[in-house]
Amino acid sequence: MTVPLQNARAIALLGVAQALALLAGLLRWKIIALLLGPAGVGIIGVIDQLAQVVLQLGSMSLPTVALRFLGKAHLDGTGMFGGLYRGFRLAVLTGGLGVAAAALGIFLLRPAAFGAGLEPNGIPLALALLSVPLTGSAN
Repeated sequence: MTVPLQNARAIALLGVAQALALLAGLLRWKIIALLLGPAGVGIIGVIDQLAQVVLQLGSMSLPTVALRFLGKAHLDGTGMFGGLYRGFRLAVLTGGLGVAAAALGIFLLRPAAFGAGLEPNGIPLALALLSVPLTGSAN
């Protein structure tokens, strides 16, 4: 069974997008680890999970839904694929920006809202939250 060239390109692009998302996560972890040092590396798991929750809230599961609609638009051949893709990407980016900004605002106004242990780690938390829109738009 051979895969048509167009399908192979789509699979390759999805693989590249997933690799970029993984690299963004790795970079986020590395930066936070460098800022916190060996003694504070345990806090990375908490900060990362918080960033993941914010990402999920901001993306509103649109990447999963987009696959269904984009596949249908591609098969229909109506030329709506590009516009639909840009619309979903903009929605994910906007949602990620909004929720990340709200979470950052909550942290700045009430640092204890996310737990007393995160208060001294404001810079790593802010960096993790700022990476949310980029991570979401890479998916």
